[in-house]
Amino acid sequence: MLRNAYQWVISWSDTPYGSWALFLLSFAESSCFPIPPDVLLIALAVGQPLAAFQFSLICSISSVLGGLAGYGISFFAFETIGQPILNLYDPDRAVFNQIQIYTIIGVFGAYWQQQLLLFPIKCLRSPLVYLSLVFGSSL
Repeated sequence: MLRNAYQWVISWSDTPYGSWALFLLSFAESSCFPIPPDVLLIALAVGQPLAAFQFSLICSISSVLGGLAGYGISFFAFETIGQPILNLYDPDRAVFNQIQIYTIIGVFGAYWQQQLLLFPIKCLRSPLVYLSLVFGSSL
């Protein structure tokens, strides 16, 4: 199912409606859709390199708007809209376990937990970028 959705997302990069599809995909992904907009963003940016910053701006703005919509759904309409979405994607209630963890360690603890998980990636990224600049794209 996800493979078909992935191919569907990629197919939008060959249409004149790619920017609108990117906006809608980024908006939906930040609240409930499981495929990230990076797939379409990369395809659009490779196809039109001069418009890459425009595509990233579209993606960023729509992601923020989608996040606000997701917050609105969870705050104002959790029982009618949010609960069915959670039941669709999370039948094992893993989200509620994560909420309990956030309740115990707090928002700042969750932030530092995330930073610690990303620390190895951040440590590896800079040397790899440097090496790719020194040796070209042969890495």
